[in-house]
Amino acid sequence: MEMFKWKDTLVLPCDEGFEAVEDDMKDALSILPVADTDVLWDRTRHILISMADKTINGFSARLLNAKDIAKKDEGYMRSIMKTFGYKLEGFTELPVGSKLAQGFEYTYLAKGDVPMTAITCVVKEGKTLYYFHIYFRTAERDESLACVRKIFDNAEWI
Repeated sequence: MEMFKWKDTLVLPCDEGFEAVEDDMKDALSILPVADTDVLWDRTRHILISMADKTINGFSARLLNAKDIAKKDEGYMRSIMKTFGYKLEGFTELPVGSKLAQGFEYTYLAKGDVPMTAITCVVKEGKTLYYFHIYFRTAERDESLACVRKIFDNAEWI
C-alpha cells in the first residue's frame, strides 16, 4: 500500500499500481482543465483519480452546500460532455475519510467507442471546495468502484 499526500490536505492509501501523473501527461488524460490538479492513475486497471480544490467567495460559501454544488456541476458536465454520449446515472455520495462528498455518476464514450464511467464529487469545507473526478472503464465498474471506495474510505484529512 502506497500513501499519496495531496496538498498537505489529504492522505490517500493506494494499492500497488497507482502512480502520480506528471504535469506533461495530465493534458492528454483529461477533458477538464488541469491547472492545479493532481492525478493518480492505475494504468493496468484503467482507473484515474483527479483532485483539485477551489476557493469560493463568502456569499456563495454561506448559501451553497455540497449537494447544490454537485447539481450545478452536473449541468456543466452534461453540457461539455454531450458530444461524448454523456448519460447521467444518478446522484451519489462518496465517503472521503471522515467527510462525505456529494456528487454524481455518469457514463460516456472515450475515443468514440470505449464505454467509461465517471464519478464527480465535492466536499465543501468553509470556503474551500475539494473536487474528486474518478474515471474507469464501465466493463470493470464493480471492481474499479470497490478499489476507489477502499482508497477513499481509508483516506485521512490532515
